[in-house]
Amino acid sequence: MADHSAKGLLRSGATVKRSVRAFEDRTRATLEELQSQFSRQVDSRGREGKCAMRDLETALTEHIAAAPQILAKGLRAAGCDAEAEGGRGSSIFRAFQNLMRGVSQRLLEEQHLFRDEWNAPPGKSWIERNKIKYGIIAAIGGLLLAKGSDLVIAWLNEPESPPIAMQPLPQGQKSSK
Repeated sequence: MADHSAKGLLRSGATVKRSVRAFEDRTRATLEELQSQFSRQVDSRGREGKCAMRDLETALTEHIAAAPQILAKGLRAAGCDAEAEGGRGSSIFRAFQNLMRGVSQRLLEEQHLFRDEWNAPPGKSWIERNKIKYGIIAAIGGLLLAKGSDLVIAWLNEPESPPIAMQPLPQGQKSSK
């Protein structure tokens, strides 16, 4: 602001443009930082990812809507007090609104591109998510295989007496199958 004052640019559109540009640059830097944190912390595009993305967009929209209050000092220096009677009807405030529409459109578009192009890291496999269940199932499977192999080995060692299920039926009986 001091350099604008020295150049005689206060109470002009240049002050509004500079304030809006600073607002956009700082908002974009913060948005990029939040997107970076989002990418590191959210594991999937599922419910958690959608909720976080929606929260990020809501926060951005609310921040943009608060621009007149955030930039009140710059607007006053440009000759527009948005809070004063008639301040929102001035040509400076209308120019500010036009600039903010462009800022809003660009920032929201960047957020939508991030949302649509963001690739979640691959999800964890069922085994990684259910280690205890997998361990129990593997142990039971191992026991069943061991017991089954014991039966087969026992049968192979005594071929003259196969297990009951493999014994021939007595004459005159039919299979139940």
